Amino acid sequence: MNKGEISNFPDLDTAIAAHRALVAAFASPVRMGRFYLKVLEQNLYPTQAALARTLNVSPSRVSRSIAAALLPMRVLRSFSDEDHITFEIAGAISKLIRQHGKQLVTSRALSVPGGSSPDVVKSILLTGKIQAECLRSEEAVLFSLSVCRGHGRRYVRLDSPNIDRIVPVLARLEDLMRAFLPTLIR
Repeated sequence: MNKGEISNFPDLDTAIAAHRALVAAFASPVRMGRFYLKVLEQNLYPTQAALARTLNVSPSRVSRSIAAALLPMRVLRSFSDEDHITFEIAGAISKLIRQHGKQLVTSRALSVPGGSSPDVVKSILLTGKIQAECLRSEEAVLFSLSVCRGHGRRYVRLDSPNIDRIVPVLARLEDLMRAFLPTLIR
């Protein structure tokens, strides 16, 4: 069974074997939820409670997994891998959707930079803002600015352990300073 695909099951025994395989592979709540939805859709179990009883899973776990699988696809895609979506994250997103609406949460999901860590995705979905301190460490460029004196003049000094990443964009940084500095000084 592919990671993202849950197939049809010809009978109950096949579904039970597939469930065992998913559990053994530590499948995410989203994948488990898709499995539970599929077997219910195929009428292999009459209710979630019957499914939970037969598969020896708590009814709460079945319900929470299904809720995770039913999150909007845009939200699920905002995570680099749906296996990063835990019950805690799914619950927080579900609550946010109940409180503020599906449209707000899906629009926030569109603003998530590709490859963001689960913590960054969760932060953006919950707040709508990208926090600089949440960026992946390889994206962050640490630097400090200071005013210095030398040769009878004052100048602004930029210090960074990643100076090799700053030098190639120095001309663009200078253009940005020329554009925005006058608006800050007024």
